[in-house]
Amino acid sequence: MADYMLRATDSLSRRVRGRLYASFSPHLHRSLRIDRGTRIRSLHKLKVGVNVWFKEGVLINARSDREFGIEIGDDVTIRSYSYLDCYGANGRIAIGARTGIGQSVYIGGNGGVIIGNDVMISGHTYIVAATHGFDPSISIPYAKQPETRVGICIEDGAWVAANCVVVDGVTVGAGSVVAAGAVVTRDVPERTLVAGVPARPVRSLAR
Repeated sequence: MADYMLRATDSLSRRVRGRLYASFSPHLHRSLRIDRGTRIRSLHKLKVGVNVWFKEGVLINARSDREFGIEIGDDVTIRSYSYLDCYGANGRIAIGARTGIGQSVYIGGNGGVIIGNDVMISGHTYIVAATHGFDPSISIPYAKQPETRVGICIEDGAWVAANCVVVDGVTVGAGSVVAAGAVVTRDVPERTLVAGVPARPVRSLAR
């Protein structure tokens, strides 16, 4: 009985938090659920659909120069301690419907990250749409060399498994799978399993 009461209290609390945030922005649906420890920055630049759940310790920073820095579709769950961040003129993260973001995922959308519908991003994955220059012929530290921002697209139905890295300029095709621990440095064709460092095709997943 005590366990049931605690679960019911947690469920009510996350719904109350969601409605509280939604009361400050017309772009957040009232069905939003927010667990304790979640932080949202630049709330006015966040757009959230129906039945979205931010689990414990999630950090959302939508500080882009665009009207909406982060847009999240219906029925999306972002699991504990994930961090979504974007800034600058092209800063954008868009997540389609029914997509799941695993625990402790980092998505840096400075150059734009577009994630389609029904996508799985497993835990401890790193997706960053930006990179620093590293020209050794000039006497400028790498940290101060110009940053390039091209953008990343992960298409409908793809699965990026745990502990992966997806670098700027890459498209992960619809229905493809990126095996755990892979580093994706080039486009992944549709319905293809890739693995390794750097990621290379293993086999077709075509029906």
